[in-house]
Amino acid sequence: MCVIVQCTQAHVAATWYGHRDYLAKICVRHGKGHDLADKRMIERGFDWAVRADRRDFVYMPFMHSEDLADQDLCVELAENRLEQDSTLRHARMHREVIERFGRFPYRNDALGRGTTQDEAEYLTSGGYAPGRKDSAKSS
Repeated sequence: MCVIVQCTQAHVAATWYGHRDYLAKICVRHGKGHDLADKRMIERGFDWAVRADRRDFVYMPFMHSEDLADQDLCVELAENRLEQDSTLRHARMHREVIERFGRFPYRNDALGRGTTQDEAEYLTSGGYAPGRKDSAKSS
């Protein structure tokens, strides 16, 4: 998924999007190219061309965004365009975190952000933190 999220070179974007070179060009030209490319891919229905068991990867940039509108879109896409429930469950959990904090508290250290007392309590009490082994709600 880093290929979409961190598209910085045309050949990387082209590798992800394959024959959809215009999406690769968008990804390279714009600072948030992944956002533009993924939304355009969905608007044009290209996500349906991705195998059903891989389609959730098209929606991951929205799930990992700290923008509530992207979170809402991800949940909508997972509800309507995916067969597996685990992605929908994680999409809803990600959205709940953004609704509550406006950001992902488990990213604070990596991004050099301070952590509020509410965020610290949430994290130490086992709040949702994908990939964190001690998070009771992440699996």
